[in-house]
Amino acid sequence: MEGEMDRRESLRRVCWPVAPALLLASGLWGSCGYSKYKAVTADGVRCEVPRDWEYLPGGDVLLLVRSREFVNGVPAFVSVHPDQLRDRANISRFMEYERRLYTADPNFSQEELRRIPVGGTDGWLVAGTRSQNGPIFHPSAAEGKGPVKVREADIYFTVGGKGYGAAFGAPAELFEKYRPAFDHFLATLRVSQ
Repeated sequence: MEGEMDRRESLRRVCWPVAPALLLASGLWGSCGYSKYKAVTADGVRCEVPRDWEYLPGGDVLLLVRSREFVNGVPAFVSVHPDQLRDRANISRFMEYERRLYTADPNFSQEELRRIPVGGTDGWLVAGTRSQNGPIFHPSAAEGKGPVKVREADIYFTVGGKGYGAAFGAPAELFEKYRPAFDHFLATLRVSQ
């Protein structure tokens, strides 16, 4: 009996320190209640973003959250703002305006306008790339050192008769790294009426 107790105690001492690491590596930790995302709620907008992202209150944006990783002062970000672009015709005119505005930008491109699910409804997706001079979104951002190629997406949708724009983007070199965060943002985005 005493030998059995010693064996169990020895096993516990060996296994317990590595158990959390094994759970994390196996992905089981998330099913134990840990999530790599946190809920952010502001001005009737709720979504989930990576735990280490920073919420920036204020301004005319209902919700703005950014990463702590920058490329020349430009972070990855998600935002939600009131907007009047609600139908395909107005959004198409806006896209044409952007094409004229960024004519000289060698990084400018636009994808085809398309419908996607967002915020419990359908929205219009406008996506593409352009140059961005940092720093943006926050005065404490690193000093910009020139234009950064940024990949962005804007989604225009209506909830309860009100128009909204949701946006996400990042320096092009970081976009794929943050794609799961952007997908999760869109899947969890809700706007209360």
